[in-house]
Amino acid sequence: MRLRFALVPAAAIVLAVSGCGGATKNDNTTDKFTGQQKLIAQTVEDLQTATEKSNETKICGSLITTQLQQQIAAKAGAKGCAAAVNSAIKNSDQADLTVKAVTIDPSDPAKATAVVKEKTDKNKSRTVTLQFAKQGTSWRISSLS
Repeated sequence: MRLRFALVPAAAIVLAVSGCGGATKNDNTTDKFTGQQKLIAQTVEDLQTATEKSNETKICGSLITTQLQQQIAAKAGAKGCAAAVNSAIKNSDQADLTVKAVTIDPSDPAKATAVVKEKTDKNKSRTVTLQFAKQGTSWRISSLS
């Protein structure tokens, strides 16, 4: 799954995604996953789309956990989650991300991780791990490590 956005950790846990203008290559490869793993991969795809459209309301309201929303809002002060994510989108660099693996926690099937390779330019990359939690019937991003 190749995505074009950046994940930037701040003091504690702040999720920031960037969907800058220009052509975006977004190869939706959720088909390589099945079941709950596919739903998690779709959450990442939905995050990509919301980022490209600067839809911080969707990011805060349906793509990240309530706890992460509260952490972001606390770091942002009176601005709140949506304003903080909007600012992060505007101030982040682009990156190409490839989801390498999605794993459901065998001891707690309401938790999962996705390992993502983040390529920031032609020669630089790093691996990040997104943590997910199931809220109701949807998977939401709970943290970045």
